[in-house]
Amino acid sequence: MEGIDAVREANTTNMFHANTVRLQAVALGYLETAQWIEANLEIYCSGVFRGFAAQ
Repeated sequence: MEGIDAVREANTTNMFHANTVRLQAVALGYLETAQWIEANLEIYCSGVFRGFAAQ
């Protein structure tokens, strides 16, 4: 969540543009976030649309 929050706070992309979010996460130093989005694209998109819940 930290990486996703960092990209959101940077306000440089629409959070629905997953590929751009991944690139921005890497640029901000959150490689694991980018890898997670790639591996869990459906969950990521659902989280952007409905909100993320900590597990």
